[in-house]
Amino acid sequence: MSKNTINRDELKKNFKNPPNEYGELPCYWWESGKLDKDIVRDQITDMRNKGMSGTVMFNLYFPG
Repeated sequence: MSKNTINRDELKKNFKNPPNEYGELPCYWWESGKLDKDIVRDQITDMRNKGMSGTVMFNLYFPG
């Protein structure tokens, strides 16, 4: 068990507005081949502007 404690008011505040380390973390993947650096940058910036604290990225391209 953690020795860190938090009082009720702080818990309520953090529950309503979580710090970044407890924010949403979407999985993000591409299925269409080569990545475009500018598009990826714009999409990541858009996620950040919408409050996402990070992402897990996958490229699912299988050359065939």
